[in-house]
Amino acid sequence: MPNRLHVSDLRIHRAPDQERRQGLLAWVSFQVDGWVMDRFAIRRTMDGRPYLSFPKHKDNQGELHPVAWLPDHRDRQSIQAQILAMVDFEELAR
Repeated sequence: MPNRLHVSDLRIHRAPDQERRQGLLAWVSFQVDGWVMDRFAIRRTMDGRPYLSFPKHKDNQGELHPVAWLPDHRDRQSIQAQILAMVDFEELAR
């Protein structure tokens, strides 16, 4: 299935070493069909797989709420796959 959404202009900001030890690899910003998306994170799962984490906002009661989300699971997977394919993980690991 072709991508319905196109990711471009990926910018990567390597996470500090302390946060990297806890699984946060980098903060990323990018465009999706002209919309700027910011403050997304690339993290590692416990078994070492990278994934894209969507930003959340903490309300006055301390509860987290997504800032942006895609209701279509295929669109989320497509955006994640496109971004992870653009990341040089060897360079990020240095």
